[in-house]
Amino acid sequence: MAKDRQFGLSVAVFVVHYGDPERSVQALASCRALDPGFGALFLIDNSGNWPLDDTGDYRVLRPGRNLGYAGAVNLAADAAHEGGFDYLWVLNNDVTVAEDALQHFAQALAAHPEADIVGSYVSSGGHCYYGGGGFNWRTGRPWHLHFGVPIDTLPRGGVVTTDWINGASMLIPVSAILTRGRFDENLFLYKEELEWQLRTPAARAVLVRECLVDHEVGATTGSTAGALGGAFMARNALLIAGQRRGPSKWRWRAEAVLSTVLYPLLAGNRGQLAGALIGVRLLAAGPAVVVQRIADRGQR
Repeated sequence: MAKDRQFGLSVAVFVVHYGDPERSVQALASCRALDPGFGALFLIDNSGNWPLDDTGDYRVLRPGRNLGYAGAVNLAADAAHEGGFDYLWVLNNDVTVAEDALQHFAQALAAHPEADIVGSYVSSGGHCYYGGGGFNWRTGRPWHLHFGVPIDTLPRGGVVTTDWINGASMLIPVSAILTRGRFDENLFLYKEELEWQLRTPAARAVLVRECLVDHEVGATTGSTAGALGGAFMARNALLIAGQRRGPSKWRWRAEAVLSTVLYPLLAGNRGQLAGALIGVRLLAAGPAVVVQRIADRGQR
């Protein structure tokens, strides 16, 4: 598949497949409709159950095990680099994308050629799931701007800088991966994109103020309010806090416990709390151990 440079963007698109193949079929279909088009389209089979081989319009990458989202991004970066592409666009498989998304991204990069990562508004059920990322460097607390408001009420048009881009849809220059390093595969799932953007110097994140992605939140791995999400949100928040130096380490750790352990306790979310406690206990364990512990818990 030849690279499409007609609008100044050489991009490989990657759908990270996990779970129900039908969701990935829908994601691929929306990517095929992109106009202007992509240079290459890939499906990364993290689930090991993708029933099809390469076709004329997309290629299947089969790592042979679940790499997690962080590992899938690294595999995508390798494939994009080896294919001579300038950018990789990594997508959850429970999304659909707007037909003109790449045109908006090209315009954003023309305005901000220094960007390390580009995203857009993300909707879910007609409401805003991601409208930009806020971050408190003192406490280590991230948040989604405009979360839950009707997507049609958001300001539209133009490009702005933001603190971080959500992992459901990330356009990343291959050069940024080479410069900033690979995603931390020990984080596996949740907050892996945040950690990459927080590294010194902080990533230059750019937001297209258009809804280019619709996300069926939680359809693939369950929401962060479930046991698996609770485990990795707590574990990874504490691991990221542990990378800090000085007083901020303790402030970030306190925020991690507050947001990922005490909040589900006060909210009465027993599943999320149980997962969070597993994540805290298995802080030094690898992600496969955490996943297995959650699976074992679900069987009892």
